[in-house]
Order: sequence, then C-alpha cells, then structure tokens
Amino acid sequence: MYTIHKLAYIAIGGVLVAFGVLISPLNAQKDKFGVIECTKLNVVDANGEVKAWLGVNDVGGGVVSVSGNNGRGIINLRVDENGNGVVDVGGKDSRKARVTLGVNEVGGGVVGVGDSDDAKATAFIAVDEDGNGAVFVGGNDGKIAIGIGAAENGGGLVEVYGNDEKK
Repeated sequence: MYTIHKLAYIAIGGVLVAFGVLISPLNAQKDKFGVIECTKLNVVDANGEVKAWLGVNDVGGGVVSVSGNNGRGIINLRVDENGNGVVDVGGKDSRKARVTLGVNEVGGGVVGVGDSDDAKATAFIAVDEDGNGAVFVGGNDGKIAIGIGAAENGGGLVEVYGNDEKK
C-alpha cells in the first residue's frame, strides 16, 4: 500500500514529467535556428573591438576575417572576383597580405609572397593552364623580373623580363 509520502513523490514526479513534456518542445525550438540572414556578423572582444567578421567582400564573394591586437595581423578566407578561393595572411605591422594562397585566372594553384604595404607579390609559385610549374620573382613595383619553370615540351625554361617586354 502506498503511503502519503510515496503518493506525494509519485504526484510530484508525474507533474514534473508532464511539465517536461510540455516544456521540452519549447526549449527545442528556442535552441534551434533555421536560417539567419545578415550582411555582416562581427565578433568582438570584451572591449568591443572587432576581432573577426563574416560577410561579403567588395566583389561579391564571401569573407571570413580574423585580426589580432589593434586590428594588426590578419587572416582572410575569401572568394575573389573570379570565384576562386583565396587565403591571405598579413603580418603584425600591416593589414595587407604578405602571403597569399589561391587559384590563378587559368585555374592553377598560386602561392604569393609580398613585403610591401600595397601587397604586390614579389615572388610566387604558380601552375599554368597546362599543369606546368613556375617560380616568378618581381620587384616592389609588382612587375615580374625573372621566371623559371617547366616548358611545354618537358624541358626547363628561364625568362628574364625588361620593363615592358620579355627578353
């Protein structure tokens, strides 16, 4: 036979179970999101300084950007104007890219290294449309000075460029 204490526990337990059944769908709805739409999502530190953001760049591609102290040092994952994925890494003294990994206009992979505020590549490794690899070195004006790579016939190729034309 049930005592008053046991009946009270059973009653309380039944109420809690019933309450849980009624409340759990509300909690499930509150904890789940479908689609959230916004043009930019900022992540800020305790001082309100933006340390990361997710948004759209000026050519219509998506961007995930992370920065360090005082906005210095940066990593961007982005889509460029050609629809190719790009990773930019900037140093602590500049927000401009110092290293870029991406895809060139002919679909080959590229690693570029720059050391100027305008992020002009001074050296890069690339693959051309025929699948041949090449290394290019340029000046701080962004113009290529020397190219070393594989030729179409399987041989090697060295090119030295002048200001306006290949020599």
